[in-house]
Amino acid sequence: MDGWMDESGFVQFGLFDFGHRRNELKFGKFNFEAKKHRTGVVNMQLTLEFVGGSERLLKCPQQMHEIELNNTDDDGRAWTLASLFQWIKQNMLLVNNCSMLICGNSVRPGILVLINEVDWELCNGLQYVLKPNDKVTFISTLHGVNR
Repeated sequence: MDGWMDESGFVQFGLFDFGHRRNELKFGKFNFEAKKHRTGVVNMQLTLEFVGGSERLLKCPQQMHEIELNNTDDDGRAWTLASLFQWIKQNMLLVNNCSMLICGNSVRPGILVLINEVDWELCNGLQYVLKPNDKVTFISTLHGVNR
């Protein structure tokens, strides 16, 4: 994977090439190019926060991530928490750590999820439809031996 640093100090990685048009996701100081949706529109902005050790499971191990997604998921439907979990699994987690955060189509037991500071189970759980500027927080309550 080739990478370079742009003028703003972001490290750029060319993961997908769509010819003259590129869409990017920003992860703190890392930019990853997004899969181009059939409409080419990228405008769902979310804040993802990983705390309690869950940030150590990520390719870019920092707590706060500002991301931009297409208005709809790859199936053309509105983004739900379930589709976001799968997106995180495919794009943000280290391969050997996927099962430490995402288990099946949900989060592993011991991971608390908050949507805009409210428990996700009070917000319709996996079926919650994400809205622009939502903040999704993952809090690990799992403790154990350091690896």
